[in-house]
Amino acid sequence: MIHEGFLGNQNVRYIEAPEYRNGDQCGVLDTTSTSSNGYGPFVVHVAMTLDFNYLRGSVAAVHSILKHTSCPENVYFHFIASESKTLKPDELRKIVGAIFPSLDFKVYSFDDRVVKGLISYSIREALEDPLNYARIYLKGRREEEMICERERKWCFI
Repeated sequence: MIHEGFLGNQNVRYIEAPEYRNGDQCGVLDTTSTSSNGYGPFVVHVAMTLDFNYLRGSVAAVHSILKHTSCPENVYFHFIASESKTLKPDELRKIVGAIFPSLDFKVYSFDDRVVKGLISYSIREALEDPLNYARIYLKGRREEEMICERERKWCFI
């Protein structure tokens, strides 16, 4: 299904992703568990930043991960989006949800002010975006995230 619309002053057109399903060899998700977002030990967490300027790349990465894993229903995505960007985290959440209707994910707001004053602006313009440094500040945000990191279940992209 093709979706088209405007977000702010941007004309957006995207195709809804296919539904990715687990293979027979996948562990059964325990949706009654309180750990790992209620999925038990078989979930793999993937964290990545989300920005409208790089949305196509993020969508391609999600497609690739889901397409090339045996257990795509066991992948939980954590997207970190900046509050200071043109499209706010809630708007990006709606876009990702429309592209991947069956995807398990959450979008977290990142306050750019945490790192803005620490960035050296003499290196390369692309590295000046505070979202590049958001993953450094993930640790300790919530106990659930710290547990996942300790168990080495996090993938940073």
